[in-house]
Amino acid sequence: MKVGLILIILLLTMTVKSQIDSTVTNKDTSKFFPPIQLMVGTKQFSSSFYNQLKTVDKFKINQPLNFVGLGLSGQFLVSCTYYYYGHIALLYIIPEDININNQKGKLTGFMFSCSMYGIDFLPKNKNTDMIVSVGFNTGRIRIYQNELLRQKNPFFAPMISFLPKFTIKKITFGLNIQLDYDISSSNWRKTYFANTNKMLLDKFKQTGLTTLFFIGYYF
Repeated sequence: MKVGLILIILLLTMTVKSQIDSTVTNKDTSKFFPPIQLMVGTKQFSSSFYNQLKTVDKFKINQPLNFVGLGLSGQFLVSCTYYYYGHIALLYIIPEDININNQKGKLTGFMFSCSMYGIDFLPKNKNTDMIVSVGFNTGRIRIYQNELLRQKNPFFAPMISFLPKFTIKKITFGLNIQLDYDISSSNWRKTYFANTNKMLLDKFKQTGLTTLFFIGYYF
């Protein structure tokens, strides 16, 4: 709960700061629209789920969740006089095997990540950004290929992002580190067209740390 309050306070603070900074001259008027970026990464959760997912204190590269997707990051021009820094990303959870109480299945899903407001702490550097933004993550994880396990866990989480980005000519690359706090229900739900005979799964909050690597190109 304390983490959630901190994120909400940061959201309000960044909102005010972004509105103040919105009148500043654009950093690079030749790059109003950020390049499309290929993104790969992973998420580590604050709590365990049958020891099947990565956690902050126990990282295994072969465990879910691992992402691949597309995104944008940088300066978003809203109008001729207003812009803000941040990112937008749509990420697909790569399907991977899980085993819950000797019941085998696969886990997949998606996550949509969106900054609402943000600032660049290196506004005078044309080739380097250090963007801090706040917004939200949402999406769901889903278990399939086993009717007893076939369920979904949707989530919505306020998020703060730290995004260092580097540009060499037309190529841009960097890192997006996100902390989010799940404020949605922790209950699992059956998917559409699934039968009602389901294993009662442990409640699960998707609060955690997301790390994304990206590379893009200015066309």
